Amino acid sequence: MGMIGPGALRTYLGTAPGVGKTYAMLRDGRRRAGSGDRVVVGWLELHERPETRAQVRDMQIVAPKMLNYRGTTFPEPDVDPGGATCWTS
Repeated sequence: MGMIGPGALRTYLGTAPGVGKTYAMLRDGRRRAGSGDRVVVGWLELHERPETRAQVRDMQIVAPKMLNYRGTTFPEPDVDPGGATCWTS
């Protein structure tokens, strides 16, 4: 499978929690997916916010890989395009 063209990365910045970064990202992702773009969420922290969870809907999310560090396991973004698996919410 060859590349069709370059991708795009958009970064959402905010100075405090709860200012709407994740909500805006998901809203824009749904808008772009509705226009025919392939949109995949690479990392998502819901922070137990039901309104954010509702924004995810059926978007594809890359499943995190688990990293073991000094006896503790942490989720980490899976940035390996060959090994990443996605799940749909």
